[in-house]
Amino acid sequence: ISSTALRAGQMKASLMKMAEIEMLHGRVGVGILASDPAKPTATTATLIFTAASWCPGVWGGMEGALLDAYAGASQVNTYAAIVLVSVDPENRTLNVSGNSTDLTNLTTSDAIYFKGAYANGQYGIKYQLDTSGSVFGIDNSVYSLRKAQEHSVSGALTFAQVLKGRAKAVSRAGLDEDCVLIVSPVTFEGLNSDQAAARVFDSSYNASKSESGSKRIVYHAQGGSIEVVAHPFMKEGEAFMIPKKGLKRVGATDVTFRGMSGEAAWEPLESVGAYQLTCRYSFQILIVEPGKCVLFSGIVNS
Repeated sequence: ISSTALRAGQMKASLMKMAEIEMLHGRVGVGILASDPAKPTATTATLIFTAASWCPGVWGGMEGALLDAYAGASQVNTYAAIVLVSVDPENRTLNVSGNSTDLTNLTTSDAIYFKGAYANGQYGIKYQLDTSGSVFGIDNSVYSLRKAQEHSVSGALTFAQVLKGRAKAVSRAGLDEDCVLIVSPVTFEGLNSDQAAARVFDSSYNASKSESGSKRIVYHAQGGSIEVVAHPFMKEGEAFMIPKKGLKRVGATDVTFRGMSGEAAWEPLESVGAYQLTCRYSFQILIVEPGKCVLFSGIVNS
């Protein structure tokens, strides 16, 4: 493989990861601080995230990424970007560096965003499901079918909890089609274990070998099926149930190296005798019928 092909492949994978994160969490941030950060030195800090907002997949390979912190609508790091130094996934911790004043001002419940994403990222699935008021110019406090159903789990997500959440969309919005339930990998394994524990041995039992668990989970309920999908960038305290035909992408282009003319986007650099290759995308994720969707919150994974 040529070095150019390898670099291009890594560029596309990197941009696709950011696009996936934006589609899920755009405009709501990628984590919430659980406590006031400790400061080992004047220009370093240890950020501990809440269990509900933690997603280790988001931070994989992100060393060196630039971050912003917000308290509500007010940016906390007004002097410089916060730099991700290292990640401790077992303890839901980011080790960062930055301006001393900025790091001192960080506090419990601050929301973390990638640099520049607060007001510029696409409106992600969580934003569309959870925002009260105007979304895409339609006020969901006036038009109730533009607001998703919400179901607080307050514990482990189980088959019974999934059905309770779906029932809200069935009774309130007329959901009568197959859905996808997007969960974190750790939540998926909890549901996998839940299914295995409910299994009853029958004539297929084999004493020489024990098999348990499933690669794929599908529930059947009133109005259609529910396919459980583990997504590496889902936060561990949340899950989204969306009709399979109810999610669209609208915009100009998918992730591509092509320019407006259709050719590869090689561009000459002004300061040196070289070219750069540009990878880009321009689209927005769109939930067609939010009332038929369910936002599960309060998931606690053991």
